[in-house]
Amino acid sequence: MDYATVLKHEILLDDVQRVGFVHAIMVESEGKQVTVSATIADDGQSSPSSVPIVRLEFKDASLRQFVYACWRRFLEEHARQKKWTKGKKPEPIYPLVVNLLEPLVYFAPGAGDNLRVIRETMEAVAQEAGSADLAALETEIERLDREIDAAVYELYGLAPEEVAVVEGRSQGVELSP
Repeated sequence: MDYATVLKHEILLDDVQRVGFVHAIMVESEGKQVTVSATIADDGQSSPSSVPIVRLEFKDASLRQFVYACWRRFLEEHARQKKWTKGKKPEPIYPLVVNLLEPLVYFAPGAGDNLRVIRETMEAVAQEAGSADLAALETEIERLDREIDAAVYELYGLAPEEVAVVEGRSQGVELSP
């Protein structure tokens, strides 16, 4: 729902209540769309087959590249996982792939880690998009860094003089305890 104005989704799974064992997840990007598919077996003995789960169509190319890069990174980090379904009972497939797996949630409690992750993800997007968009992405990263800094300063209630000290622009101004 957060992306409703910039994203349309189409459920490709024939039955959203279908249960099974998810063995692999794949993501493909083509044009304005990102398609998430899974290799699914209906029971523990049958052979898995590839089934499309959901197709996302983006109005904004940058958001599509970012979401695709997040999914790719998530799947690379979990590449050794043999089966996504836990236990010996089949599970609902659609909720597992669409709601329970959260490849966009990489944020750790420390702000430094968050910034590092954002930069790494944006660099992955730049590699996917090509070097032509790299300057635009770096500008976007700088803008986001400034917005994050401003939000942190506001959160801690820093005065302009204190912000200058934090950013190293002070001219003999000292913070009082």
